[in-house]
Formats: sequence, structure tokens, C-alpha cells
Amino acid sequence: FNKERVKKIQELITIRQQMEEDQKAKVHTLIEKYADVFALLLAGVQPVASYIHKLNLPPDVSGPTRL
Repeated sequence: FNKERVKKIQELITIRQQMEEDQKAKVHTLIEKYADVFALLLAGVQPVASYIHKLNLPPDVSGPTRL
């Protein structure tokens, strides 16, 4: 994948400091391998008719509820 895309994804994702270094490395490897499944912008998220995914968000979180 495009190295700039992978870099941007890694900048946007927060990896907890409590994780072991080998775990962090595995996360970075997964990001590199599956960079195409990460949306950099909400506009890049497309609806999928065959599956409904529900997020349990706190009530104070706001944002679009439908794409």
C-alpha cells in the first residue's frame, strides 16, 4: 500500500502505552497489511446493505447517525 496512507493511518490511531512493544509492532504490521480497510475520512465510509454494525457510544458523543 501507499506508504503515505499507512503513515497517515498510524498517525490517526492511538495505541495504548500499556501494550507490550511486540503487541504494538503487531498492530503496525496489521495496519500496513490492511491499510485499505481504514477510512481516512468519514466520507470514505460506504454503507453495506448486508450487515448492520452498531456502536455503543456514550450519549454525549455527537456526529452523523446515518451515512
